[in-house]
Amino acid sequence: MDLLPAEMLFEIFKDLSAEDLINLSCVCKSFNAFINNELNLVRKLQMCFRKLNYKDESTLGDRQYTKLCIGFFSTSYHRKLFHSISSRLTTLSFSNIKLKLNILKAILNAAPNVTSINFFKFTLLDAPRVLKKPFPQLDIKSLVCTRCDPGVYRIFNECNIKELTVINDDKDDFYDFRHLTSLLKSQKTLKCIFIEGLFQTNLFIDESLDKVDFHLESFTIINGNFCKTIHLKDFIENHADSLTRLTISDVEYCDFTPSLICLTNLRMFDFSNIFLHNLETLESVEILSIGGQKMNISKGCLSKFPFTKILKLKWMRNEEMLDIMSQNMKELVEVEITEGIVDGLKSKTLKTIVLDNVDRLPLNFFIENDKIEDFTFLNCSFVNDEIIENVVSLKHLSRLTIIRSGNITNNALKLIRNNCKHLEKIVVKENGNHLNWKLMDIMNCKVNIQ
Repeated sequence: MDLLPAEMLFEIFKDLSAEDLINLSCVCKSFNAFINNELNLVRKLQMCFRKLNYKDESTLGDRQYTKLCIGFFSTSYHRKLFHSISSRLTTLSFSNIKLKLNILKAILNAAPNVTSINFFKFTLLDAPRVLKKPFPQLDIKSLVCTRCDPGVYRIFNECNIKELTVINDDKDDFYDFRHLTSLLKSQKTLKCIFIEGLFQTNLFIDESLDKVDFHLESFTIINGNFCKTIHLKDFIENHADSLTRLTISDVEYCDFTPSLICLTNLRMFDFSNIFLHNLETLESVEILSIGGQKMNISKGCLSKFPFTKILKLKWMRNEEMLDIMSQNMKELVEVEITEGIVDGLKSKTLKTIVLDNVDRLPLNFFIENDKIEDFTFLNCSFVNDEIIENVVSLKHLSRLTIIRSGNITNNALKLIRNNCKHLEKIVVKENGNHLNWKLMDIMNCKVNIQ
Protein backbone atom coordinates (compact mmCIF):
# COMPACT_ATOMS: atom_id res chain seq x y z
CA MET A 1 0.00 0.00 0.00
CA ASP A 2 2.94 2.36 0.62
CA LEU A 3 3.76 2.16 -3.11
CA LEU A 4 0.37 3.48 -4.21
CA PRO A 5 0.25 7.10 -5.36
CA ALA A 6 -1.50 9.62 -3.12
CA GLU A 7 -4.29 10.13 -5.63
CA MET A 8 -5.19 6.44 -5.58
CA LEU A 9 -5.06 6.29 -1.78
CA PHE A 10 -7.42 9.25 -1.61
CA GLU A 11 -9.87 7.53 -3.98
CA ILE A 12 -9.80 4.47 -1.69
CA PHE A 13 -10.12 6.42 1.56
CA LYS A 14 -12.62 9.11 0.60
CA ASP A 15 -15.71 6.87 0.77
CA LEU A 16 -14.76 5.24 4.08
CA SER A 17 -16.64 6.04 7.25
CA ALA A 18 -15.08 8.06 10.05
CA GLU A 19 -14.75 4.87 12.13
CA ASP A 20 -12.83 3.14 9.32
CA LEU A 21 -10.52 6.15 8.93
CA ILE A 22 -9.80 6.08 12.66
CA ASN A 23 -8.82 2.42 12.41
CA LEU A 24 -6.66 3.09 9.37
CA SER A 25 -4.81 5.92 11.09
CA CYS A 26 -3.66 3.39 13.70
CA VAL A 27 -2.32 0.88 11.15
CA CYS A 28 0.95 2.63 10.32
CA LYS A 29 2.67 6.01 10.34
CA SER A 30 2.29 6.50 6.59
CA PHE A 31 -1.51 6.08 6.76
CA ASN A 32 -1.61 8.33 9.77
CA ALA A 33 0.36 11.04 7.99
CA PHE A 34 -1.68 10.74 4.79
CA ILE A 35 -5.02 11.10 6.58
CA ASN A 36 -3.64 13.98 8.64
CA ASN A 37 -2.54 15.86 5.52
CA GLU A 38 -5.72 15.38 3.49
CA LEU A 39 -8.06 18.19 4.49
CA ASN A 40 -11.22 16.43 3.26
CA LEU A 41 -10.41 13.31 5.27
CA VAL A 42 -9.56 15.35 8.37
CA ARG A 43 -12.93 17.09 8.17
CA LYS A 44 -14.78 13.78 7.99
CA LEU A 45 -12.70 12.15 10.70
CA GLN A 46 -12.49 14.85 13.28
CA MET A 47 -15.34 17.33 12.94
CA CYS A 48 -19.07 16.88 13.38
CA PHE A 49 -20.46 20.30 12.57
CA ARG A 50 -23.84 21.77 11.91
CA LYS A 51 -23.25 23.89 8.83
CA LEU A 52 -25.13 27.18 8.98
CA ASN A 53 -24.00 28.77 5.73
CA TYR A 54 -21.11 28.82 3.32
CA LYS A 55 -20.02 30.61 0.15
CA ASP A 56 -17.43 28.27 -1.28
CA GLU A 57 -17.61 24.51 -0.79
CA SER A 58 -13.81 24.28 -0.81
CA THR A 59 -13.05 27.10 1.64
CA LEU A 60 -13.21 26.40 5.36
CA GLY A 61 -12.88 30.03 6.35
CA ASP A 62 -16.12 31.00 4.62
CA ARG A 63 -18.14 28.48 6.62
CA GLN A 64 -19.63 28.95 10.04
CA TYR A 65 -19.71 26.01 12.44
CA THR A 66 -21.31 25.78 15.85
CA LYS A 67 -20.48 22.18 16.85
CA LEU A 68 -17.21 20.31 17.17
CA CYS A 69 -16.54 16.74 18.30
CA ILE A 70 -13.00 15.74 19.33
CA GLY A 71 -12.31 12.09 19.93
CA PHE A 72 -10.37 8.90 19.39
CA PHE A 73 -7.22 10.75 18.29
CA SER A 74 -4.70 13.41 19.13
CA THR A 75 -6.04 16.96 19.10
CA SER A 76 -2.87 18.07 17.33
CA TYR A 77 -4.29 16.60 14.12
CA HIS A 78 -6.69 19.47 13.65
CA ARG A 79 -5.17 22.27 15.75
CA LYS A 80 -4.93 24.68 12.82
CA LEU A 81 -8.47 23.95 11.69
CA PHE A 82 -9.77 24.23 15.23
CA HIS A 83 -8.35 27.72 15.78
CA SER A 84 -9.88 28.92 12.51
CA ILE A 85 -13.43 28.17 13.67
CA SER A 86 -13.16 28.01 17.49
CA SER A 87 -14.54 31.49 18.15
CA ARG A 88 -17.85 30.51 16.56
CA LEU A 89 -18.35 27.25 18.45
CA THR A 90 -21.24 26.92 20.88
CA THR A 91 -21.14 23.14 21.42
CA LEU A 92 -17.98 21.16 22.15
CA SER A 93 -17.82 17.37 22.61
CA PHE A 94 -15.02 15.08 23.76
CA SER A 95 -15.46 11.37 23.02
CA ASN A 96 -13.23 8.41 23.94
CA ILE A 97 -10.20 10.55 24.65
CA LYS A 98 -7.58 11.23 27.33
CA LEU A 99 -6.25 14.76 27.71
CA LYS A 100 -3.96 16.68 29.99
CA LEU A 101 -5.35 19.65 31.85
CA ASN A 102 -3.33 22.24 29.93
CA ILE A 103 -4.63 20.94 26.56
CA LEU A 104 -8.24 21.00 27.71
CA LYS A 105 -7.73 24.46 29.13
CA ALA A 106 -6.23 25.69 25.85
CA ILE A 107 -9.17 24.32 23.88
CA LEU A 108 -11.74 26.02 26.11
CA ASN A 109 -9.78 29.27 26.15
CA ALA A 110 -9.84 29.29 22.35
CA ALA A 111 -13.63 28.78 22.28
CA PRO A 112 -15.06 31.45 24.61
CA ASN A 113 -18.60 31.21 23.20
CA VAL A 114 -19.11 27.55 24.04
CA THR A 115 -22.27 27.04 26.11
CA SER A 116 -22.65 23.24 25.85
CA ILE A 117 -19.87 20.76 26.74
CA ASN A 118 -20.22 16.99 26.43
CA PHE A 119 -17.77 14.43 27.79
CA PHE A 120 -18.14 10.76 26.82
CA LYS A 121 -15.63 8.25 28.20
CA PHE A 122 -13.30 11.13 28.93
CA THR A 123 -10.24 10.89 31.19
CA LEU A 124 -8.32 13.86 32.57
CA LEU A 125 -4.74 12.64 32.87
CA ASP A 126 -3.51 15.09 35.51
CA ALA A 127 -6.47 16.42 37.51
CA PRO A 128 -4.89 18.29 40.45
CA ARG A 129 -6.47 18.81 43.84
CA VAL A 130 -5.80 22.54 43.59
CA LEU A 131 -5.61 24.45 40.34
CA LYS A 132 -2.50 26.65 40.26
CA LYS A 133 -4.04 28.85 37.56
CA PRO A 134 -7.76 29.55 37.28
CA PHE A 135 -9.68 27.59 34.70
CA PRO A 136 -11.70 29.51 32.06
CA GLN A 137 -14.79 31.01 33.70
CA LEU A 138 -17.46 29.97 31.22
CA ASP A 139 -21.21 30.46 31.32
CA ILE A 140 -22.27 26.91 30.49
CA LYS A 141 -25.85 26.13 29.60
CA SER A 142 -25.30 22.35 29.58
CA LEU A 143 -22.53 20.12 30.96
CA VAL A 144 -22.93 16.40 30.17
CA CYS A 145 -20.56 13.75 31.57
CA THR A 146 -21.12 10.13 30.50
CA ARG A 147 -18.88 7.36 31.89
CA CYS A 148 -16.20 9.89 32.74
CA ASP A 149 -13.42 10.15 35.25
CA PRO A 150 -15.06 11.97 38.23
CA GLY A 151 -11.99 14.20 38.45
CA VAL A 152 -13.29 16.16 35.47
CA TYR A 153 -15.80 17.95 37.72
CA ARG A 154 -13.01 19.56 39.73
CA ILE A 155 -12.03 21.95 36.96
CA PHE A 156 -15.46 23.57 36.49
CA ASN A 157 -15.88 25.08 39.94
CA GLU A 158 -15.45 28.62 38.63
CA CYS A 159 -17.96 28.16 35.81
CA ASN A 160 -21.65 29.03 35.92
CA ILE A 161 -23.68 25.97 34.92
CA LYS A 162 -27.43 25.83 34.29
CA GLU A 163 -27.91 22.14 33.39
CA LEU A 164 -25.77 19.24 34.65
CA THR A 165 -26.05 15.62 33.45
CA VAL A 166 -24.11 12.76 35.08
CA ILE A 167 -24.47 9.25 33.60
CA ASN A 168 -22.56 6.18 34.78
CA ASP A 169 -23.70 2.58 34.29
CA ASP A 170 -20.78 0.66 35.81
CA LYS A 171 -22.22 -1.36 38.70
CA ASP A 172 -18.92 -2.89 39.76
CA ASP A 173 -16.67 0.08 40.53
CA PHE A 174 -16.97 2.57 43.37
CA TYR A 175 -16.81 6.19 42.24
CA ASP A 176 -15.52 8.96 44.45
CA PHE A 177 -17.70 12.00 43.74
CA ARG A 178 -16.07 14.48 46.10
CA HIS A 179 -15.18 16.64 43.08
CA LEU A 180 -18.81 16.58 41.92
CA THR A 181 -19.94 17.55 45.41
CA SER A 182 -17.48 20.43 45.37
CA LEU A 183 -18.78 21.53 41.97
CA LEU A 184 -22.40 21.52 43.14
CA LYS A 185 -21.54 23.52 46.26
CA SER A 186 -19.84 26.18 44.12
CA GLN A 187 -22.84 26.75 41.83
CA LYS A 188 -25.32 29.61 42.01
CA THR A 189 -27.21 29.36 38.70
CA LEU A 190 -27.85 25.61 38.43
CA LYS A 191 -31.46 24.87 37.43
CA CYS A 192 -31.48 21.28 36.19
CA ILE A 193 -29.72 18.10 37.40
CA PHE A 194 -29.96 14.68 35.70
CA ILE A 195 -28.26 11.72 37.43
CA GLU A 196 -28.34 8.15 36.12
CA GLY A 197 -26.61 4.95 37.13
CA LEU A 198 -24.82 5.85 40.38
CA PHE A 199 -24.77 2.44 42.03
CA GLN A 200 -21.81 2.84 44.36
CA THR A 201 -20.94 6.39 45.25
CA ASN A 202 -20.42 8.81 48.12
CA LEU A 203 -22.42 11.61 46.46
CA PHE A 204 -25.19 11.69 49.09
CA ILE A 205 -23.36 10.05 51.96
CA ASP A 206 -23.27 13.12 54.22
CA GLU A 207 -24.97 16.46 54.69
CA SER A 208 -22.58 18.45 52.46
CA LEU A 209 -25.27 18.99 49.79
CA ASP A 210 -28.11 19.81 52.15
CA LYS A 211 -27.56 23.53 51.67
CA VAL A 212 -26.48 25.03 48.38
CA ASP A 213 -26.89 28.49 46.83
CA PHE A 214 -28.77 27.52 43.66
CA HIS A 215 -32.52 26.97 43.29
CA LEU A 216 -33.17 23.74 41.43
CA GLU A 217 -36.17 23.59 39.07
CA SER A 218 -35.75 20.09 37.60
CA PHE A 219 -34.23 17.02 39.27
CA THR A 220 -33.94 13.52 37.76
CA ILE A 221 -32.38 10.52 39.46
CA ILE A 222 -32.51 7.10 37.77
CA ASN A 223 -31.01 3.71 38.66
CA GLY A 224 -29.39 4.52 41.97
CA ASN A 225 -28.37 2.37 44.90
CA PHE A 226 -26.97 4.52 47.71
CA CYS A 227 -25.59 3.39 51.04
CA LYS A 228 -27.42 6.28 52.70
CA THR A 229 -30.41 8.11 51.26
CA ILE A 230 -31.41 10.48 54.06
CA HIS A 231 -29.36 13.30 52.56
CA LEU A 232 -30.73 12.62 49.09
CA LYS A 233 -34.21 13.23 50.50
CA ASP A 234 -32.94 16.30 52.36
CA PHE A 235 -31.50 17.60 49.07
CA ILE A 236 -34.95 17.32 47.45
CA GLU A 237 -36.69 18.97 50.41
CA ASN A 238 -34.26 21.90 50.40
CA HIS A 239 -35.45 22.75 46.87
CA ALA A 240 -39.14 22.41 47.70
CA ASP A 241 -39.94 26.03 46.81
CA SER A 242 -38.31 25.92 43.37
CA LEU A 243 -38.73 22.33 42.08
CA THR A 244 -41.32 22.06 39.30
CA ARG A 245 -40.15 18.80 37.62
CA LEU A 246 -39.12 15.64 39.48
CA THR A 247 -38.23 12.21 38.07
CA ILE A 248 -37.35 9.28 40.35
CA SER A 249 -36.87 5.78 38.96
CA ASP A 250 -35.37 2.57 40.35
CA VAL A 251 -33.84 4.09 43.47
CA GLU A 252 -33.65 1.25 45.96
CA TYR A 253 -34.28 1.21 49.70
CA CYS A 254 -35.72 4.71 49.92
CA ASP A 255 -39.21 6.01 50.75
CA PHE A 256 -39.58 9.46 49.19
CA THR A 257 -43.02 10.15 50.68
CA PRO A 258 -41.86 12.65 53.36
CA SER A 259 -39.93 14.66 50.76
CA LEU A 260 -42.78 14.80 48.26
CA ILE A 261 -45.30 16.37 50.58
CA CYS A 262 -43.06 19.45 50.80
CA LEU A 263 -43.09 20.10 47.03
CA THR A 264 -45.92 22.58 46.75
CA ASN A 265 -44.92 23.90 43.31
CA LEU A 266 -44.34 20.56 41.55
CA ARG A 267 -45.85 20.52 38.04
CA MET A 268 -44.41 17.30 36.59
CA PHE A 269 -43.87 14.11 38.61
CA ASP A 270 -42.46 10.97 36.96
CA PHE A 271 -41.84 7.92 39.14
CA SER A 272 -41.30 4.19 38.62
CA ASN A 273 -40.13 1.27 40.74
CA ILE A 274 -39.99 3.23 43.98
CA PHE A 275 -41.84 2.96 47.28
CA LEU A 276 -44.58 5.44 48.24
CA HIS A 277 -47.16 5.35 51.04
CA ASN A 278 -49.56 7.74 52.78
CA LEU A 279 -48.88 10.48 50.27
CA GLU A 280 -50.46 13.86 50.94
CA THR A 281 -52.39 15.63 48.19
CA LEU A 282 -50.16 17.04 45.46
CA GLU A 283 -52.57 19.51 43.93
CA SER A 284 -49.93 21.29 41.86
CA VAL A 285 -49.04 18.23 39.72
CA GLU A 286 -50.36 18.60 36.16
CA ILE A 287 -48.27 15.92 34.41
CA LEU A 288 -48.07 12.53 36.15
CA SER A 289 -46.07 9.53 34.85
CA ILE A 290 -46.24 6.17 36.60
CA GLY A 291 -44.37 3.06 35.49
CA GLY A 292 -42.34 0.09 36.54
CA GLN A 293 -42.93 -3.63 36.83
CA LYS A 294 -41.83 -3.52 40.49
CA MET A 295 -43.88 -0.50 41.52
CA ASN A 296 -44.67 -0.44 45.24
CA ILE A 297 -47.37 2.17 45.70
CA SER A 298 -50.47 2.14 47.85
CA LYS A 299 -53.86 2.58 46.17
CA GLY A 300 -54.56 5.58 48.37
CA CYS A 301 -51.61 7.47 46.85
CA LEU A 302 -53.25 7.37 43.42
CA SER A 303 -56.06 9.62 44.60
CA LYS A 304 -53.71 12.42 45.68
CA PHE A 305 -53.36 14.10 42.27
CA PRO A 306 -56.74 15.80 41.77
CA PHE A 307 -55.67 18.39 39.17
CA THR A 308 -53.58 16.17 36.90
CA LYS A 309 -54.22 16.94 33.24
CA ILE A 310 -51.75 14.59 31.53
CA LEU A 311 -51.38 10.98 32.73
CA LYS A 312 -48.74 8.56 31.41
CA LEU A 313 -48.86 4.93 32.53
CA LYS A 314 -46.41 2.12 31.76
CA TRP A 315 -46.89 -1.51 32.78
CA MET A 316 -50.04 -0.62 34.72
CA ARG A 317 -52.23 -3.74 34.76
CA ASN A 318 -54.47 -3.04 37.74
CA GLU A 319 -58.03 -2.11 36.75
CA GLU A 320 -58.87 -0.93 40.25
CA MET A 321 -55.97 1.57 40.26
CA LEU A 322 -57.08 2.98 36.91
CA ASP A 323 -60.59 3.36 38.25
CA ILE A 324 -59.32 5.22 41.36
CA MET A 325 -57.31 7.66 39.24
CA SER A 326 -60.23 8.23 36.85
CA GLN A 327 -62.57 9.09 39.71
CA ASN A 328 -60.20 11.56 41.31
CA MET A 329 -58.60 13.27 38.30
CA LYS A 330 -61.45 15.58 37.30
CA GLU A 331 -59.41 17.64 34.82
CA LEU A 332 -57.76 14.81 32.87
CA VAL A 333 -57.38 15.68 29.17
CA GLU A 334 -54.58 13.39 27.92
CA VAL A 335 -53.68 9.75 28.71
CA GLU A 336 -50.83 7.62 27.36
CA ILE A 337 -50.80 3.90 28.19
CA THR A 338 -47.80 1.72 27.32
CA GLU A 339 -47.79 -2.08 27.76
CA GLY A 340 -50.73 -1.99 30.16
CA ILE A 341 -54.50 -2.24 30.26
CA VAL A 342 -57.22 0.30 29.53
CA ASP A 343 -59.95 -1.29 31.66
CA GLY A 344 -61.11 1.06 34.40
CA LEU A 345 -60.31 4.30 32.55
CA LYS A 346 -63.42 6.49 32.63
CA SER A 347 -63.19 10.20 31.96
CA LYS A 348 -65.68 12.69 30.53
CA THR A 349 -62.90 15.27 30.08
CA LEU A 350 -60.44 13.06 28.18
CA LYS A 351 -59.56 14.49 24.73
CA THR A 352 -56.34 12.68 23.74
CA ILE A 353 -55.52 8.98 24.12
CA VAL A 354 -52.34 7.15 23.05
CA LEU A 355 -52.22 3.34 23.27
CA ASP A 356 -48.79 1.74 22.80
CA ASN A 357 -48.38 -2.05 22.85
CA VAL A 358 -51.80 -2.52 24.43
CA ASP A 359 -53.35 -5.99 24.07
CA ARG A 360 -57.03 -5.11 23.90
CA LEU A 361 -59.61 -2.37 24.18
CA PRO A 362 -62.94 -2.98 25.98
CA LEU A 363 -65.96 -1.95 23.89
CA ASN A 364 -67.48 0.10 26.71
CA PHE A 365 -64.38 2.33 26.61
CA PHE A 366 -65.93 4.42 23.83
CA ILE A 367 -69.07 5.08 25.83
CA GLU A 368 -67.24 6.00 29.04
CA ASN A 369 -64.70 8.25 27.24
CA ASP A 370 -66.86 9.84 24.56
CA LYS A 371 -65.16 13.26 24.40
CA ILE A 372 -61.95 12.00 22.73
CA GLU A 373 -60.71 14.15 19.85
CA ASP A 374 -57.27 12.62 19.17
CA PHE A 375 -56.85 8.82 19.08
CA THR A 376 -53.48 7.06 18.49
CA PHE A 377 -52.73 3.34 18.16
CA LEU A 378 -49.04 2.30 18.32
CA ASN A 379 -48.09 -1.37 17.92
CA CYS A 380 -51.60 -2.57 18.81
CA SER A 381 -52.27 -5.85 17.01
CA PHE A 382 -55.99 -5.95 17.92
CA VAL A 383 -56.95 -3.05 15.65
CA ASN A 384 -59.46 -4.20 13.03
CA ASP A 385 -62.64 -3.01 11.31
CA GLU A 386 -64.71 -3.63 14.44
CA ILE A 387 -62.42 -1.40 16.53
CA ILE A 388 -62.49 1.29 13.82
CA GLU A 389 -66.29 1.12 13.85
CA ASN A 390 -66.23 1.98 17.55
CA VAL A 391 -63.57 4.67 17.10
CA VAL A 392 -65.68 6.50 14.50
CA SER A 393 -68.58 6.54 16.96
CA LEU A 394 -66.66 9.29 18.80
CA LYS A 395 -68.52 12.42 17.75
CA HIS A 396 -65.62 14.81 18.44
CA LEU A 397 -62.85 12.81 16.71
CA SER A 398 -60.57 15.17 14.75
CA ARG A 399 -57.33 13.18 14.48
CA LEU A 400 -56.70 9.43 14.05
CA THR A 401 -53.23 7.82 14.00
CA ILE A 402 -52.59 4.12 13.32
CA ILE A 403 -48.93 3.03 13.38
CA ARG A 404 -47.87 -0.62 13.03
CA SER A 405 -51.23 -1.69 14.37
CA GLY A 406 -53.49 -4.52 13.23
CA ASN A 407 -55.06 -4.73 9.81
CA ILE A 408 -57.61 -2.26 8.51
CA THR A 409 -59.52 -2.62 5.26
CA ASN A 410 -61.28 -0.41 2.73
CA ASN A 411 -64.45 -1.03 4.71
CA ALA A 412 -62.80 0.80 7.64
CA LEU A 413 -62.12 3.76 5.35
CA LYS A 414 -65.78 3.86 4.37
CA LEU A 415 -66.74 3.88 8.05
CA ILE A 416 -64.36 6.79 8.67
CA ARG A 417 -65.66 8.68 5.62
CA ASN A 418 -69.31 8.21 6.53
CA ASN A 419 -69.10 8.92 10.26
CA CYS A 420 -66.16 11.25 11.05
CA LYS A 421 -67.53 14.61 10.00
CA HIS A 422 -64.98 16.54 12.08
CA LEU A 423 -61.89 14.52 11.13
CA GLU A 424 -59.01 16.87 10.21
CA LYS A 425 -56.12 14.42 9.87
CA ILE A 426 -55.52 10.69 9.57
CA VAL A 427 -52.04 9.13 9.80
CA VAL A 428 -51.39 5.50 8.85
CA LYS A 429 -47.89 4.00 8.85
CA GLU A 430 -46.70 0.58 7.66
CA ASN A 431 -50.14 -0.94 7.17
CA GLY A 432 -52.07 1.33 4.82
CA ASN A 433 -50.39 1.12 1.41
CA HIS A 434 -52.84 -1.54 0.18
CA LEU A 435 -55.91 0.62 0.81
CA ASN A 436 -57.92 2.67 -1.66
CA TRP A 437 -57.40 6.14 -0.22
CA LYS A 438 -59.48 7.73 -2.97
CA LEU A 439 -62.43 6.80 -0.78
CA MET A 440 -61.40 9.75 1.42
CA ASP A 441 -61.28 12.30 -1.39
CA ILE A 442 -64.66 13.81 -0.57
CA MET A 443 -63.54 14.62 2.99
CA ASN A 444 -61.79 17.83 3.93
CA CYS A 445 -59.14 15.79 5.73
CA LYS A 446 -55.34 15.64 5.52
CA VAL A 447 -54.16 12.07 4.81
CA ASN A 448 -50.59 10.98 5.68
CA ILE A 449 -49.65 7.48 4.52
CA GLN A 450 -46.18 6.01 5.07
